[in-house]
Amino acid sequence: MLIPTVVIPTKNEERNISNVLGDLKNQTMKCKVIVVDGNSEDNTVEIAKSYDVLVVTGRSTVGTARHWGTEYVDSEFVLQTDADARIPPDWVERHVANLEDNYIITGPIIYPKERIASIFNPLFLFGQYCLMSMNVSCVAANMSFRKSRYVGFPDQGYGEDMIFLRKMIQTWGPQCHLHDNSIVVTNEHNPVDWWLVERGLKKR
Repeated sequence: MLIPTVVIPTKNEERNISNVLGDLKNQTMKCKVIVVDGNSEDNTVEIAKSYDVLVVTGRSTVGTARHWGTEYVDSEFVLQTDADARIPPDWVERHVANLEDNYIITGPIIYPKERIASIFNPLFLFGQYCLMSMNVSCVAANMSFRKSRYVGFPDQGYGEDMIFLRKMIQTWGPQCHLHDNSIVVTNEHNPVDWWLVERGLKKR
């Protein structure tokens, strides 16, 4: 079995990229990392290149970046996360174990830096669990899938994960597994605003 590969889209993430790459370097299961950068104007690319990862550059949306990165993967197991995520040390190992019997895995995230979200994190997590268990929601910051079942991410800046999930289910059936025992932490701010923008209910 080839080494599982993690894809990370980036855009001006010099403050965060070292954290997630450091987390991935210290995983209990070895993994490859592909950073797909959307022409950052800071030191994101230089920092990423200081790690043992593949860096791909070019103007792109988040969805296109995830697609480009996936196209470079030579493993059956593809994991997706974000540049501002913090990854638990057994994250890759747990995803790969769950992918043995499933074709796509998605798990919850928490927002400790957002005041409202940090207060209601248990409620946010419960909502994510409910929606994910019904195969109607997912978060690309905590996702994995089999490369042989890949159907392509859309060229979209927001909501690419939800569209991808729907395409996977339409193609392969409702066998999306909720990865409920490995939570990813993100520095993303204003999750409620982001959720509204993603669904076209608020302008960016």
